[in-house]
Amino acid sequence: MKFVFTKLFAIPFSLGILFSCAATPIDSPLQPEKKEIIQDEIVFLTFRISKDSILKINTITLLNQKISFGKMKAVDQDKVSSNNYLQIELSENQQLIKTLILEHPLFKHVEYPDESGKMVSKNIEANQDDFFFRIQKQKSPIQLKIFEVLANQPKKELFNATI
Repeated sequence: MKFVFTKLFAIPFSLGILFSCAATPIDSPLQPEKKEIIQDEIVFLTFRISKDSILKINTITLLNQKISFGKMKAVDQDKVSSNNYLQIELSENQQLIKTLILEHPLFKHVEYPDESGKMVSKNIEANQDDFFFRIQKQKSPIQLKIFEVLANQPKKELFNATI
């Protein structure tokens, strides 16, 4: 009888102690603080530039923006051989951090063979075209401005946004 009573008392008592003991986190000054990790981002931007024949101006529309984590490799920028180009200015906290120059998407210089097989070059002006570029970004927003520079005309701002 003593053996049965001991088992009946010991099992619930042991279970009660077992379940009442639980691990609780202790806020200790010895634990390291969690720091926010700032990751570099590569932002891929796709635009459409269109010619408005009535107003005689070109307009730029942002079509797509994709963000990927990573760091861009340093690459020398290609020289633009045309007098017509787009100038992209990137600013952070009101400070200019980078300027990119792209060939103007609406002005194309093409070469093709004529009927005699001789190579002929021609300048073509398109009504609409898509273009893209990528930028390096961290957590702070970047002010993006796109200017159009045409031969013998003043520079015009076509796009302004915060990315």
